[in-house]
Amino acid sequence: MSPLLFTLEIDPVKRGVIYERLPRHCVLMPWFQTAMTPEHLLLGVHDVFRRHKPIELISTEPAMFGPRGNVPVHRYGAPTRSSSFTRTCS
Repeated sequence: MSPLLFTLEIDPVKRGVIYERLPRHCVLMPWFQTAMTPEHLLLGVHDVFRRHKPIELISTEPAMFGPRGNVPVHRYGAPTRSSSFTRTCS
């Protein structure tokens, strides 16, 4: 099993490239592990993303993440549809 996460890209990324540091992105689902292949997992979530309208991300506050607290980030407010999106993915 490999660790995976779902993100929305802010800076463009190239498929198949391995990054030592992720380009700017928005984490939709933090790191997790699954026995599913990435292809099978994508088939499962593709319909979820297709059924939902785009969301607007609004930064609510800057913060510092990472083991040393030295990674600048922005926290985003939860859109009103997030609870239905979470239930759909569960």
